Amino acid sequence: MFDCSLVFRWVFIPWLQKELDSCRDWVNNTAKRADRNKVLPHGVPTDMSEHPGDYGVLDFKIEVEKEAVDSVHALYGPKDHEIFQLVPPDFQAIITEMYVQLGQPPVTRESCRDIYLQLLGQFRNLDSVDNIPQNSEKD
Repeated sequence: MFDCSLVFRWVFIPWLQKELDSCRDWVNNTAKRADRNKVLPHGVPTDMSEHPGDYGVLDFKIEVEKEAVDSVHALYGPKDHEIFQLVPPDFQAIITEMYVQLGQPPVTRESCRDIYLQLLGQFRNLDSVDNIPQNSEKD
C-alpha cells in the first residue's frame, strides 16, 4: 500500500518553510508599533542589529568568521546526510518526474492543495505500486 505522507512531505514542507522564511523576513525588516513604555530602542530589528550606534545602544555582537561557520557546518551538518532528506532518494526521483509532467507549477498557498492532490492521483494511477518506496518510519 502506498504511503501518501511522502507526497505530503514533498509538497507541503518546502512550501511551509518558504512561508516561515517570508514571515521572519517581514518581522525582522518592519518597525514595531510605538510603545512609550518600552525601555529598549525603537526601530527595525535588522537595522538596529546592523547599526546599533545609530540607535544609541552598544554593540555586543561577537563576529564569527564565515570560514569557521562553514567548516562546522560541513563537519556536523553535511547536506547529503539522510536526516536532511524529506523523502527517500528513489521516491524523490519519481515525484520530481511527475512534478515536471504537471508543468512544474509554483507551489503557493492557493495551489499547494491542488498540486498535492494531482501528484497523489498520479501515484494512485500507477500500474505497479511495488516500485514506490514505503515510508520507513513507524507512527
